[in-house]
Amino acid sequence: MVISTSFPFAVDIGNGYSKYGTGKLVGSIPSYIKILNADQEVDKEESSRIVKYQNGSNTSLINKAWVIGRLAQALSGDGLYTLEKHELAAQMVLGLIPIPPEIEEIKITKLIYSLPDDLNDKDVRGVQQALIGKHWINIDGREVVIYIEKVRVVFEGLGAYVWAKHNKLLRLTEGYKTGVLDVGNKTIILTPFTGISHISERDKRAVANIGVISLAQAISRDSIFRTPGMQSRVNVDLILKGISDGSYMYGVGSNGISFKDVFPHYRDEWINRI
Repeated sequence: MVISTSFPFAVDIGNGYSKYGTGKLVGSIPSYIKILNADQEVDKEESSRIVKYQNGSNTSLINKAWVIGRLAQALSGDGLYTLEKHELAAQMVLGLIPIPPEIEEIKITKLIYSLPDDLNDKDVRGVQQALIGKHWINIDGREVVIYIEKVRVVFEGLGAYVWAKHNKLLRLTEGYKTGVLDVGNKTIILTPFTGISHISERDKRAVANIGVISLAQAISRDSIFRTPGMQSRVNVDLILKGISDGSYMYGVGSNGISFKDVFPHYRDEWINRI
């Protein structure tokens, strides 16, 4: 007897972190991916998933394997901010779906996937075709069948708006506009909503490639990184890590470089650009 379960699933593949939720469970992992060789074996680590696609509707992935999360970063994988997120929808989503204990088959009744531009028909169709159907995978050593019944693509920023509306943070007044500012690693997206019903004015959305990565890149060009023994190319990922954990350190130990003193200057410049 196959032990199965079903639930809706929402995912936001961010350039810094990939977030997901089932209605009962929410989580996130760093947005990195590493494609593995056919015979390559790696050990599971925290905030990571190892996925092997055995068979299924997405024929381009059959017999492929990959790692997402912190381990992918450690294996010199790619940060999603350097890639096209819609092209990696299947790899990221299949790795993010939580597998309850003892479950052998999961039915996703509705999968909600966010894109910067949900009006781009080509990208939307690509995401749907990559995900809808049955997928036989091995994830972290467990074999499971995942059946995705329906995929709805929405624009990034909608989740923040729905959350704010649910928590009664919006002013429902005719003629009053609400703006949702989605500050990501790669992009910053402003979406206006208008009227009592708060209809999205998507034709007036503003998208700019000045996310947190641009702040880290500006810091990387500071003279503090032009010291003897430094590599010619500063690793922006390490600056992002120092910002995220609040240490404002590039590297660790005696070889680490503190950018705490210069951070306020570059941060304020970045905010003024927004």
